[in-house]
Amino acid sequence: RGARRVTDVGVRVLGQALGDTLETLDISSMHLVTDGVDRGFGFEGLLALAQDVQCLTSLHLDGCFQVSNRSLNALAKGCSTLKELGLAGCPRLTASGLGNLCDASRKTLEKINLGCCGDCVDDELVCALAKGSPQLKQLFLRDCERWGQAGAKALARYCKRLHRLDCTGCTSLDDEGVAQLAECHWKFPGL
Repeated sequence: RGARRVTDVGVRVLGQALGDTLETLDISSMHLVTDGVDRGFGFEGLLALAQDVQCLTSLHLDGCFQVSNRSLNALAKGCSTLKELGLAGCPRLTASGLGNLCDASRKTLEKINLGCCGDCVDDELVCALAKGSPQLKQLFLRDCERWGQAGAKALARYCKRLHRLDCTGCTSLDDEGVAQLAECHWKFPGL
């Protein structure tokens, strides 16, 4: 974690070497890691990794601010067993990319961290996440200020197993949104 000099080349080599057996990968704060590019001989970065990691259950890309739709869609094609996904501090996420990745692991995905992702986390993204994550138990949306009632309604409707929701600093979430969440009678040890 935090090996800040690791680039897309290192991520490709890691995937090639360990892809068949790799279950947990935390490359948080590796700022030089990107979605990847096609170098003619193959992909680099997360696009290359996505081709090799079929056994991955835990993926943390927190602080990898260059991650976007391209790599999320590629990971969706190769990762169907994710239980845990960390994308905190990734400001380039979209509803379609995250929705596809969640949907690919819809039977297993239990924990997602999107804290401090900025303006990209809005109602559309939370709705896509909720629809694709029926097994979700923990969701961290700390300081994601653009989601509110529609996102809360989707979480209440689709994420029946949710028992931990961090919405600290979510300034668009109002009383009506909280009422939506409360109507589903979750057992919340922490809201």
